[in-house]
Amino acid sequence: MPCWEVNTVSVEFNAKNVELMLEVLKEMGITAYVSKDKERVETAIGTFNIKTGRVRVEEDDLKKVNSFRVNYSQKVVDIVAKRKKWILKARDRKMNVQRAFVAQKW
Repeated sequence: MPCWEVNTVSVEFNAKNVELMLEVLKEMGITAYVSKDKERVETAIGTFNIKTGRVRVEEDDLKKVNSFRVNYSQKVVDIVAKRKKWILKARDRKMNVQRAFVAQKW
């Protein structure tokens, strides 16, 4: 592949809460900019299109986008659990990331 070519990948990611996205990106140390129409979030790792639910990313940054997806999902689970007064217990843990949860309501 010539050095001037960049391979990009589109990833499906249906995140609708822009504020939550920005919070997770900030926690990961990634600067983000929201377009005026609030349909796109531009970051160093890729462009998130809120309307289509897709992320346009270079192949080299795919791991970071996947890490963001996991962190965003964890944050959503935490918010819902807190709202519904559930207790989350981790079942599976790989590379310091929770992969599965059991929710109990007391």
